[in-house]
Amino acid sequence: MDFLENEVIYNGEKYCFMNLEVAISYNHFLEYPFLVPVGEENFVLIEYAPDKIMPALKTYQEKGLKSILFKEEHYLALLMKIRVKMQQEFQSYKSSPADKKNKKKLLQDFEKYHPIVFDALVNLGINAATVNMAKSISEQVITITQDNNGLVNMLSSFRTRCQAEYVKSMCVSYLVSLMLDKCPWNSRAIQEKVVLGALLSDATLKRQDFPLLDCRHSDSRFVLSERILQHPVEAAKKLREQGIDAVETMTVIEEHHEMPDGSGYPKKLTARTIAPLSAIHIVARHFVQHILSANSANDEERPMDLDKAFIYIYNTFCEGNFKQACSALFQVLGKDPARSF
Repeated sequence: MDFLENEVIYNGEKYCFMNLEVAISYNHFLEYPFLVPVGEENFVLIEYAPDKIMPALKTYQEKGLKSILFKEEHYLALLMKIRVKMQQEFQSYKSSPADKKNKKKLLQDFEKYHPIVFDALVNLGINAATVNMAKSISEQVITITQDNNGLVNMLSSFRTRCQAEYVKSMCVSYLVSLMLDKCPWNSRAIQEKVVLGALLSDATLKRQDFPLLDCRHSDSRFVLSERILQHPVEAAKKLREQGIDAVETMTVIEEHHEMPDGSGYPKKLTARTIAPLSAIHIVARHFVQHILSANSANDEERPMDLDKAFIYIYNTFCEGNFKQACSALFQVLGKDPARSF
């Protein structure tokens, strides 16, 4: 048994792995029994005891354990509680000038919140070792960003104004890395440039803009203001002002709201004119949106929503320069379109 698998069956019920660091950070939410891996394929069921949970978790950490397991229904309930707490903590954080303290805060936030993204993606069936590879790339991008005061301010301000969208951008940065790893022309340098674009694509928007974007997503006839329509161009301009001018980064930012049928913006490009790197970013963004929507639904609705997400991606994006992006997504998730749809 590879303990980096995403789930196991124990006594006929599905259990999902939770990163031990996340469990320790949010131990006050752990009101359920859990499994501890022992040996190759064995597990011990630990009953919940409020006065013993934290010492036990610390002991497991000292012994080198990486994860514990919760019954699927408990795992999903925990994820919901953690997401709410995470957004509250984002709201309580106040942006400050780009000094040493603020730079350190960026990396601390990355370390604190990315394990939650990790668990969400692993729960979808992505191998955890692969997700950790994506983490190292996003972490490197954040580290590089800390040397640029302008970028620090952009990320800090975006995080403070738009907590939920900032979390989404972190999810997208993971998935983009994983999808790029399935492309023959990928390199570490390309991954870092595209991940930077994924983190900052919407950094110039206001919180009240995102419901309007959702309306446009649902109906391409919905009219957006010129400011919102041009925000991909504005975001790219802001990065150029901070000395970031890599073609890959600029392209994925400027094209991240384009669509294969030409209904996107601001350039109204099509599947054959949207850059392959942009196609990967766009597919990742759309799929993550469905993940977050599914995680907020109840347990009975969640599998159906994910199936709908796969079908939506397959029917909307599998043409032109998006074919490789769709193929990469399905490979990452272990999905065979020929058998699934």
